Amino acid sequence: MRDVSDTLVTIAIPTLERLHYLKEAVASARAQQHARVEILIGDDGRDESLQRWCLEQAAGDERVRYLRHRQRLGLAGNWNALADAARGEYLSIIGDDDRLLPHFVNTLLGAAASQTSVVFANHYLIDERGRRLEAESAECTRAYARDRLPAGHLPDAAAAVWRNSVPICASLVRAADVRRLRFKEDLNTPEIELFIRLAGEGRPFAFVPEYLSEYRTHPGSATAAGLRSERLAPYLIGLPAPAGAEGHKRRFMAPLLADAVGRCLQHGDRDAARGFLRSDYYPWPRRNGNDAGVLKNFLRGGVQGVCAWLPSSIGCTAYRALRRVRTGVVEVKRPRLLFVVESGSDVRLVEGLAERFRLSVLARRIEGGVEISQETKAAFDLKTGPASRLRFARAAFAEVWRRRADVDAVVVQGYGAAALAVNVACGLAGLPSFMLVCSPVERYYLCRRRHAEPGRRFRRRELLTLGALARLNAFVGSHYLVLSEHLAEVVRGHGGRRPVTVVPVYGVDTEIFSPAREPKGDARRRQGLPPDGSIIFFSSRVAPEKDAETLLEAFRMLLGEGRDLRLLHRSGGHRAFVEAARRLGVDGRVVATDAVHPHRGLADDYRASDLCVQASREEGLGFSPLEALACGVPVVAARVGGLRETILEGETGWSYPAGDAAALARCIREALDDPAEAARRTARGCEMVCARYDRRAVFARLEEVIVARTSNQGEEAPGQSERPDAGRRRRPLREEADSL
Repeated sequence: MRDVSDTLVTIAIPTLERLHYLKEAVASARAQQHARVEILIGDDGRDESLQRWCLEQAAGDERVRYLRHRQRLGLAGNWNALADAARGEYLSIIGDDDRLLPHFVNTLLGAAASQTSVVFANHYLIDERGRRLEAESAECTRAYARDRLPAGHLPDAAAAVWRNSVPICASLVRAADVRRLRFKEDLNTPEIELFIRLAGEGRPFAFVPEYLSEYRTHPGSATAAGLRSERLAPYLIGLPAPAGAEGHKRRFMAPLLADAVGRCLQHGDRDAARGFLRSDYYPWPRRNGNDAGVLKNFLRGGVQGVCAWLPSSIGCTAYRALRRVRTGVVEVKRPRLLFVVESGSDVRLVEGLAERFRLSVLARRIEGGVEISQETKAAFDLKTGPASRLRFARAAFAEVWRRRADVDAVVVQGYGAAALAVNVACGLAGLPSFMLVCSPVERYYLCRRRHAEPGRRFRRRELLTLGALARLNAFVGSHYLVLSEHLAEVVRGHGGRRPVTVVPVYGVDTEIFSPAREPKGDARRRQGLPPDGSIIFFSSRVAPEKDAETLLEAFRMLLGEGRDLRLLHRSGGHRAFVEAARRLGVDGRVVATDAVHPHRGLADDYRASDLCVQASREEGLGFSPLEALACGVPVVAARVGGLRETILEGETGWSYPAGDAAALARCIREALDDPAEAARRTARGCEMVCARYDRRAVFARLEEVIVARTSNQGEEAPGQSERPDAGRRRRPLREEADSL
């Protein structure tokens, strides 16, 4: 037996605001009989008491190291961060609610050969109070076929991993292999996929039959909701299995794909459900070579197949109804919300509303454009109204009145003609209405006076009409939802005394927009961007309220200094942007295309860039700088509107007077030439985004405000100042997820 006494092992404990459990996990790591142990705590939360306790432990025990992430990384992201920071040759990842037996490390190291990648054991199940569940533990061992595994080196590791026999909570994994392959960060059970890849490479696995750790089962555990099968399945379908393990793969994939189809249908993603149904691993009768359960497979496949091939609004609704009947689940109804869109909506706003409400959208038809910025798979009803604003206002009034008994609340975009029609209709029908204000409409319109574009000329009577509508809505409306304090000041200036709540929807999805975990060159290659030089990213649309001219002039100045720069632009107006660049003679250094989907490619554009610039003449809030900061990219922004609340000079970025090209060039120069200062400001900005603008928290606040008004309609006095937590009540229950 080889000498392992000098082998350093890292026990990594990812945690999320569960100090009472974490103390037990850390104590079990400290009690290891092996002398060389590093205890690495990865904090993915914002619990100050947990932070203080961890810092105390690290100060009092040199084996303990504490990492607090600047923003939430999610379960797999936390695991990857801990693997990156680990100093040990082997890595053990346990939950903050799990425990290790004292001889865990010694026993597993003793069973590992010099080249072993993974060595694992059995584990006990414990309840939330820490009591061992002996019978359940034995059943778990049988269910995952560990009772049939030989001790020592596994001659057929692929079969073991395809049977899902390898528990991460009772394993030592070679840290270099984890850093090389990495966990897939969109999975909540990422170890399965990583172990399959390791076995596919022929890496050695070893097994110890002894029970060496304790896995806690309770409703709050990270995996209590089961596998996110619709995310895991696409990764596994394409991973090959050796001939001897193909049968195990089919038996594992069959229930996984059936579950994935069900989850997709429940979430309204009919296209993904169809894709899974076409897989050779879907358990159609007899396809998986097992005649048992033929009737069950036939019925399930028939129901799922029919629902997936029906139109989404019919098939997905029918499947959800059938599941409620089958499981006996009584769904707590989500509030019914009508969203009236006068000037087009960002897809992220619509998707966020669809997640929390039974959503219907009435949108004005946009001639030559789109009503929703990008395609979406969210489940909601969309109805398109006339292109004329006046006719659309009439249509909005009629729709609200027709559906007054079918909706619980109405959200209308802005404070224009459609908002006035909706507010009047809701007042007559006794429905709560909300004006969602994302931009200072009159101030945007004033930008046309000096910066008119084709089709966007300034007309004084239109400005007067906008002002009159704003004042009428201030008295007729019942509640404002605004993105920033700046917009709150704007709507209060209209003269009304209605409640104003600041809710920065749609927020920033910090799971998508997160710092790079790879060299910048990799992101550039993936996005087809030049590998050399510095890239400045400008993602705003081309419009009078934006200020592409000042940015291009500053860019020309910097190129004149001999700097190797590129200017990246993504928007529907990219052709106009290139034409403006051509007039200044800098078009050869511009990369411009149409806007990309915010879920597919936009985050990589930020990560591939060295700087994000928000050049504006007016701004309601400005999400582009927030997304850039969340991705770890420095920001330079004009000192206007809502940008003054987020991009603070010397703290979270650089700011300059709007329209001052020389000042903008100076800020860009400073940001590019002082990477240490840029990193400091960006880190502060990233913390701000995670604390104030995280998508989940933002939509949770929005839901609270709307639900509170629907349950307390008529109790609020005009002029009352509403806090976001006023009228707090329990959030609606979500429909139960499928489980394997």
